[in-house]
Amino acid sequence: MTGWRGAPENPRLLRKALITTAISVVIWLGIYFLVESDWLSFRTGWLALPEK
Repeated sequence: MTGWRGAPENPRLLRKALITTAISVVIWLGIYFLVESDWLSFRTGWLALPEK
């Protein structure tokens, strides 16, 4: 049920913030381990910057 002018009576902001944080942590860790792995390396291979 909604409150005055359509605002929810119980928005559950803490729950939404925790879920969003958990999802962002999973995505961040996935990208971190992908970059740190040998499978995708910016230090060697075709993705590496050319040496000067």
